Amino acid sequence: MSQQSQPIVSLPTNDYLPKSVHALADEWRHADERVKTIRKDTAEAIAQLPQAQLDDAAALSEAVLANQPLPDDRANEKVVRARIEDGTRRLPIAEADRDDIGRRLVVALRAADVRAHLVTAVTADVRPALETYLAALAEAERAVREAHHALTQATAPLAVVDALDTGAQVRLNPHPPAGLPSFGPAREEAGKLARQLDNLDERKTPRMRHVLLTDGRNVTVPRELAADMLRDGIVDEWLDGWPAEEPSRPTGSGMPGNFASTTVRFVRRSDRDDAA
Repeated sequence: MSQQSQPIVSLPTNDYLPKSVHALADEWRHADERVKTIRKDTAEAIAQLPQAQLDDAAALSEAVLANQPLPDDRANEKVVRARIEDGTRRLPIAEADRDDIGRRLVVALRAADVRAHLVTAVTADVRPALETYLAALAEAERAVREAHHALTQATAPLAVVDALDTGAQVRLNPHPPAGLPSFGPAREEAGKLARQLDNLDERKTPRMRHVLLTDGRNVTVPRELAADMLRDGIVDEWLDGWPAEEPSRPTGSGMPGNFASTTVRFVRRSDRDDAA
């Protein structure tokens, strides 16, 4: 599994998470807020740069015309550019720290008990909201159907007025303004959500695995190759938080699997917790 540059973009509140990950989740939120603050300050400084340049030009012009000593060269611009440089230097460090915490948090969130807690909390909120939505959808469909019928019946006398003007036969002729709108697509999407809720306990199979090998290397490899590595006894630890693979069956020759045709991405050695 290739490590994403930003493994976590946003998190639910700690109300959805077990206490075992609250501290790490709060640490990520604090780091993320620091990144946002640096970005905001840097963006504000960049926006202020044109005005600072105008202020410098005005100060220079004023000093020249008043026969006064010239002000420091680009004094206002230098202050603003210093803020921009400061933010530019701070940002990648702050982002790297946030994403390191994010990778560790993702691993923690994948633990079976933590995921089960999250599933329970999410379902407790989503299912009643979905039921309320479906009830509102049914009520809206009933109300629209009744209103459509009432409007259709109300148009009947319009045919009389038209007949008087055109010389046609005078009679009541209800005319529906348009077909009934379809609520099918909305109901279909709600059904998809309901099925998703029903299947939350079924974990999806990862395509890539991040493992620590017995020789100390961190590698990210396809799941099948990781199972081969486990079979050959060279997997020391699973670093991505997903359940361990089952070892693959021995090769026909009884020799270790051939990895020559498989692309393996080696990751810089780091703490074992630094994985997602």
